[in-house]
Amino acid sequence: MSHLTPAGAQASAPDEVRRVVEFLRTGQPGLKTRSGVMNEKRVDYFKRKHALRVLMSDEYSKLKGVPPVATEDEARALLARILPFAFFLLIERNDQGALVLVPQQDFKPDGLYVWLYDGPAWRLYAMAAAIIAAVILYTSIPLWPYRVQLAISYIPVAAIAFLAFYVAVALLRQVIFALTSFAFAPGIWVFPNWHEDCTVLESFVPVWAWHDPSAVHAKKAAKKRERKGRKPKTQSQWLNKALPNAMQFEDTARLPN
Repeated sequence: MSHLTPAGAQASAPDEVRRVVEFLRTGQPGLKTRSGVMNEKRVDYFKRKHALRVLMSDEYSKLKGVPPVATEDEARALLARILPFAFFLLIERNDQGALVLVPQQDFKPDGLYVWLYDGPAWRLYAMAAAIIAAVILYTSIPLWPYRVQLAISYIPVAAIAFLAFYVAVALLRQVIFALTSFAFAPGIWVFPNWHEDCTVLESFVPVWAWHDPSAVHAKKAAKKRERKGRKPKTQSQWLNKALPNAMQFEDTARLPN
């Protein structure tokens, strides 16, 4: 089944499965997702337990034309039924903390699953229309009232202020670490999550932390092993292994009657 692609698998999904997927991807209360980088591409991923919670919510029970879910076992069975259609697939973090697809597809209690589906096509059309409208509005600024033009002129100032703040914090972190590494070895990092893949609020929590040399050495050693080893597999190579394995759920995962 090496010829399978996510688009091909998704096209074969029944209507009721597609409705469930669209609810998880775009519905309310919405599936709690996070953003990350996989194969140098920004992706959204979620935890299995959050998907189960959404499927057992009151909002889902009000949907029409979808499989009923009354218990957690039924929610698990429904997710297992959706998996072969490659709307989402199991991923994990490697030694460098990057997201990679897992060839052996399964549902783990705390598993992470990456979205390979961006939602209904009308959303893409709406985004394209919004971009075109924004361009038209921007080019017509000279026709706007003076006060509106004045307000717009402050946007570049705000952007420069934000950039200056970011650079200032980055320099402050380095200076404090350099000073504390001599006075209070191994040193202190201010905002240790500043450059991590996390939300804006999480970048400021915790405020400070001790430098961990073992973690740095482990990361360098992992990168060295990666350079010596074979090249990391591309997303298409991972999919060629992951999709056939996911299709095994099609015969075993069925919703209870």
